[in-house]
Amino acid sequence: MIRLHILGCGSATPTPRHLPACQVLEVNSRLLMIDCGEGAAHSMLRQKLKLSRLDHIFLSHLHADHCMGLPGLINTMVMNGRRAPLTVHTFAEGEEIFRRILSFFCPEPPFLLDFNIITPGRREVILHDDFNGCGVETEAFPLRHRVPASGFLFRCSGRDVSPCSYAYCSDTVYMPELAQTLAGTDLLYHEATYADDRADKAAVHFHSTAAQAAATARDAGAGSLLLGHFASSYRNEEEHLRQAREIFPRTLAAREGLTLTITPRSDDLRR
Repeated sequence: MIRLHILGCGSATPTPRHLPACQVLEVNSRLLMIDCGEGAAHSMLRQKLKLSRLDHIFLSHLHADHCMGLPGLINTMVMNGRRAPLTVHTFAEGEEIFRRILSFFCPEPPFLLDFNIITPGRREVILHDDFNGCGVETEAFPLRHRVPASGFLFRCSGRDVSPCSYAYCSDTVYMPELAQTLAGTDLLYHEATYADDRADKAAVHFHSTAAQAAATARDAGAGSLLLGHFASSYRNEEEHLRQAREIFPRTLAAREGLTLTITPRSDDLRR
C-alpha cells in the first residue's frame, strides 16, 4: 500500500497553523521522506511513523524551510542507536553543508550516511529500488526557483501494489512545460504559496498560485491535486481551494496530519 503523510505544508515564515515543508511516502511499511523542514523528527513521532523504517530523504532545494530539520533528524537516529544505512538525495552543496554540520554534532554516526548527488537542471532517475515487493523508481526533474531546485516523480509497482505514481513539485514559478513531464500522474502535489490576489508577488519570488498549480494538474491529466506551501499571511486555504477547483475540481489542501492512500488515478483518496 502506498500512503502519503503530510508533516508540514507551510512556507518559509513560521506560523502556529503550519510547519515547514515535509512529507513521508510510505511504501509497504518502508518510508521515504520528501523535504525535511524543522521539527521533522518530532512530527514523525507524533504521527507514529517509525524512524527505523526511513530509508531515503529527498531534498528539493537548499532553502532552510525545506532542509534544516535534517541535522536534528539524524541526531535523533544516532541517539536511538540506528544501524541501517540512510541515503540523502541532494545537490553537491547540500552534502558539503550537512557533512560539516554533522561533523560537529554527530562526528561518527553508527550507520552509513550516504549522499546521492542530484545534478541541477537535469531530468534523471536517481533511485530504483524494491521496498518489500514494491518497486519504486524516482525521477528528479528541474524546477525554476531562486536557487537550484528539483521536483520528484515516484512510480510504484509490484506484485501486491497496483501501479501508481506521485509527483512532488516544490518551490517553483509556474512552468507550463511541467505538464508533459507529469503526464498521467495519479496524485500531484504542487506548491500554491499564494492565491491570485498575489500573483505578481508569486512571480517575483519564483512561486506559484493555486490557479497555476491547478492548470498544471489539468494539463498533465493528473488524477488528483494536493496544494501546499501556503504563505503565512493567509488565515486559511479556502480561497486557494476555490480558485484551484474552478480549474481542476479534484483538488485538496494539505494539512499537518493528513494521510492519503495513493491509488491509480487517485480519484478516491482515503484520508
